Amino acid sequence: AGVYAITDDDGKYHIAHLDPGRHSVKLNLTMLPMGSSATTDRRRDVTLTPGVFTKVSFGVAVPDLTDREPLTLDGKGSGVVLGKEGPVYRAQMRNVMGAELVARHGEHQRAAVLKGEVTYIDLPLATDGEDPVWLLVERAADGRLWLSSFAVFTYQREEGGTLVVPWGPRPIAQLLLPPEARKVGTSKLRVIGSTQARVALRIHTSGSHETCEQQSESNDEELIDCTVAVIDRIETMRVQIDPAPDPHGIDAPPQILDIEIDVEPTSHFFVGRGVVELNFDPDDDFTEGRLGDALDWNAGGAFFYKGALKGGYQVSAGADAQARQVLRTKAGSIRSIGGIGAELLAHDPRRVFRDLDPETVYPAYGDASLTVDERESGGRFFLRVEKDESYVKWGGINTAIDDAEVGRFVRSLYGLGAVLRFGDDNADGDGSGFDLRAVLFAAQPDTIPARDELMVTGGTLYFLGHRDVVEGSIRVTLEVLDEISGLPVRAVPLIEGSDYEADYKGGRFVLDAALPQRFFGTSLTAESSGGHRGRLIVAYEYLASENLTADWSTGARVIGNMGPLSIGVTGVTELTGLSDDAGELRSRYWLVGGTARVDLGDPMRLRLEFAHSDGGAFESRRSVDGGLSYGEAATTAGNLGNAAAVELTTGVGDVKSGLYGRYVEAGFTDSRNALGKRLVQGGMRVSGKFATGTSLWGNYDHLETRLFDTGLLAPGSAVRTGLQVRDLGLVGASQRLGRFNVGVEGRYESEVKRDAHRALVGVEARYQLTSIVELSLRRRQLVSADIATENGGATGESAVGVIFDDGWRLAAEAGIDDELEAFGRAQGNVPVTEDTELYAGYQIASRLGVGLLDDGQASGSSVIAGGRRSLDDGTLLYSEQNLRVDGSERMLGRTVGARVPLSKQLGVSITYERGVLDNELVADNTVLRDAASVGGTYANGRWSVRLLADGRLDRRGNIRSAELAGHGRVEFRATDDLTLALGGRGGSGFRDDGTGDLGADRRAWEGAFGFALRPQERDDINVFGRYALVYERDRVGKESGDVSANANTDAPWLASTSQVVAAALVYDIWGPFGLSPKLAYRHTRIHMDGGQGTDQALLAALRGDIHVTESWDATLEGRVCAVPNSRVDSTAGALVEVSLLVIDWLRMGAGFNFSSISAQGVRCNEPGARGLFIRAEAVY
Repeated sequence: AGVYAITDDDGKYHIAHLDPGRHSVKLNLTMLPMGSSATTDRRRDVTLTPGVFTKVSFGVAVPDLTDREPLTLDGKGSGVVLGKEGPVYRAQMRNVMGAELVARHGEHQRAAVLKGEVTYIDLPLATDGEDPVWLLVERAADGRLWLSSFAVFTYQREEGGTLVVPWGPRPIAQLLLPPEARKVGTSKLRVIGSTQARVALRIHTSGSHETCEQQSESNDEELIDCTVAVIDRIETMRVQIDPAPDPHGIDAPPQILDIEIDVEPTSHFFVGRGVVELNFDPDDDFTEGRLGDALDWNAGGAFFYKGALKGGYQVSAGADAQARQVLRTKAGSIRSIGGIGAELLAHDPRRVFRDLDPETVYPAYGDASLTVDERESGGRFFLRVEKDESYVKWGGINTAIDDAEVGRFVRSLYGLGAVLRFGDDNADGDGSGFDLRAVLFAAQPDTIPARDELMVTGGTLYFLGHRDVVEGSIRVTLEVLDEISGLPVRAVPLIEGSDYEADYKGGRFVLDAALPQRFFGTSLTAESSGGHRGRLIVAYEYLASENLTADWSTGARVIGNMGPLSIGVTGVTELTGLSDDAGELRSRYWLVGGTARVDLGDPMRLRLEFAHSDGGAFESRRSVDGGLSYGEAATTAGNLGNAAAVELTTGVGDVKSGLYGRYVEAGFTDSRNALGKRLVQGGMRVSGKFATGTSLWGNYDHLETRLFDTGLLAPGSAVRTGLQVRDLGLVGASQRLGRFNVGVEGRYESEVKRDAHRALVGVEARYQLTSIVELSLRRRQLVSADIATENGGATGESAVGVIFDDGWRLAAEAGIDDELEAFGRAQGNVPVTEDTELYAGYQIASRLGVGLLDDGQASGSSVIAGGRRSLDDGTLLYSEQNLRVDGSERMLGRTVGARVPLSKQLGVSITYERGVLDNELVADNTVLRDAASVGGTYANGRWSVRLLADGRLDRRGNIRSAELAGHGRVEFRATDDLTLALGGRGGSGFRDDGTGDLGADRRAWEGAFGFALRPQERDDINVFGRYALVYERDRVGKESGDVSANANTDAPWLASTSQVVAAALVYDIWGPFGLSPKLAYRHTRIHMDGGQGTDQALLAALRGDIHVTESWDATLEGRVCAVPNSRVDSTAGALVEVSLLVIDWLRMGAGFNFSSISAQGVRCNEPGARGLFIRAEAVY
């Protein structure tokens, strides 16, 4: 249903982790190298039994460009002969590989003649004094192409007569192209081969806009690997080639070769099967003689499709479902219609395909193949249809409704998602086109959405409000907030892997580069040097600690663009119910919204947004210390509200103005706006520059806020939860006089509710010392104030500053107030070299900086310093330290790490992160978090090692918790035939509830050692062996899906240790006969409440396979299962199965399982396993 293997260079592969039962394995011809073909059946239908290897091999003929003797001239059979058109040079060639040999020169072409075992070609002699250089083309039926240069030079003797001298053939290039007589379907055409030294090659196809060019500058043979996208049908491939001069200086001219091929921009691969099976249990106790009690049935099917369709569509789809799983519950009852649908579309968010399974997975398979699982998040069904920027998919989706300020909805879910775009490409250009974009989704979530608001601290390390985050669900957006209004002036989505790295299990992420706590701004009356602030909006999903109800999440956003006008509508609803029946679903949250935008460029830009929400969808938290502490989750009664945003900007020349307004009710919530805060805000801004060097600006901002829930605040914040009304106005002007620039600004603030106000004036003079250095002098004066502020009696302050800007930037300001208290700020980003960057920041907050409204944002002193170095060899070094002090509160952050390739084979990595939050006024409330990891890789021709260990320690007062985890793999290729491997992974949890003893909590570790013997020179024998150990410790009685560290603390501990030893052989006895013996032993010891028990089993199996033709298959497997050191009798039995391909698509089979041994693992007795079965399969 979507699991496939890409073989290694030797053609070997393995597919593990498959369930026992019937499977179809099919060779995908579209993935074979160009010109390859299958020499055996393309599909095998097999029965997989638990733990026993089944070998499926396919014969493939792969073209080899190097398997030939060079084309040479047979001097004895060559010479001048008289042809139909006069004297010609007959070149008799040896080692001709292609089905045809052709000589080309410009428009002229000569074909070779095959006469018996002799191949010759007649080339005319020069008559105009110029000897042509011919391009010899050998083309084989399988697509192989060889190009060579050949010439016949003529010289006139002084004594009369002509001297004829052949030159070549000299090899130029060898390519693997689509076969001439076969149609090829592919969305990407790949051409491979090689050229001789210093050869220039250019390849262009008629149905693609891409061109491959290669210029060899070395004296060695150059490999060619060229891939072009196939847009339309390709009928001609043009090869332009310029051979290099020979050692004597003879330089063959460039040649152009048009080659006929037939390539369609389509490819299809499909494998499918449907099965109906009837089972009869002869051991069933007939009740009242009813035969139905002994009969059981099952039906199901699976398919996988991957292809490219005309028009540029890419399609992947697959499904796998069994009636027993879909129609019946675990208790055996029949599901409802809704339950059947939910089971078909269900998935497991905790499923990890790479997990070790001691029952089924061997650590060594003796090959370097890659197993790919196309299934999305463990679902039974998946579908993806893509074209350009549009797609429709069922699987892992992101709702991606994030292009508006109000009415956002961002979740990572499993379900149906689509992005569709229609219209003209020039809809955003000259206004003549129309463009429509739609985002749609529908899903049944089984995770909880969270939204964390993290104010930028200046560091790189941030902790989320939850751990056990669903992998791939984190979406981080950086918002830059205006220094006057606090509204976002820019929103930038950050990309995982380039902008940040995430630890999903630990719930933290690290930015690739530090963001300043505050950017330098333009206001002369703002705190210190003012500037925009930054915040990170993080949306993610985390695993529930209990089973969720049957939720559904659906929504859509449609945006239409016509020239400068853009209209968008949004609708989202989340439904919940007490059962799987759709009739009992009720609305838990719904969101509707609309946007309108007009963009006429600088003359006018208008944005209107409105949204309405009912209910709550996100758990919202806010942190001002990098996630070391959070306020309580924001909630409020009566979750119902509206939100609106309007913004208008105009510009005439250098004069620009803007109006804005925001309205958010306390009951409104979306992915960006949290519950519990009522906001009314409006204002205007004007700025202008004039030819005389004069600049004018002005701002007015009216703000009304009311907080209904302290969860929006940082812990311990003194922000008032009542109504606050603030008005702020400022006006300023500056004049440039040569290198000087003098500015003045006045600011007035009032808080209407408390009848408080203050006024400030700022004056600044700047001097452009050089083209990269600017100096400044600033004075800020408190003119009036009728409310006690935190300025300690200071009424004014003065500061000097400097800015360096020469590809790197350093800005600094230092000052002192009238009470001789110092303040200042510095931040810089200095690229020391091309690969090394240092950054630093320092701030002592001004006491005149506190406004009438405190938003909970810390404003104390801080310092940060760090650096990164990235080298071409892959070395990455980074380090950062930051400290912030705000009154009684201190926050410390530390990040250091390195990834260093010590050699071509050896690389190491190490990271350490620390976060500390300390409040002197709150006893025993210091938060300290340490996290570290160390890893290494080593690889050479024989050894491959990957190791990684990481841990985390959290402390809050005298409460401690810790986690230690690791995974690794060591593989040793003792010979080309024998591979040894050791692998393991796991984790342990520890907890101290204040007793001083950090005791063990949860534990889960597993590991395996094994070997694989797969001889290179013979394919008839393969041997595998393994030893696996699993240890688990957890509390009993947990609810399904409970991943919390301390769930059910009153429940007893349950610890189990399981060991499995197994060996298996796969041997082809002769022709169609194969043999697969296996021996496995499992021993499990269980401890609980001081008691213990043991469970063990010994299983021996001997399997024989007969694959006579594609039509006939037979399997005979004998099994013996015993429980050593117990009174349980040994169980023996056999499985016999025969199947016949009746017609091309129908296979009938029957068999008898004489054993009650489990079909799922090493267990000796499983009810219902024994009996007769009859099966009908539709296969393709």
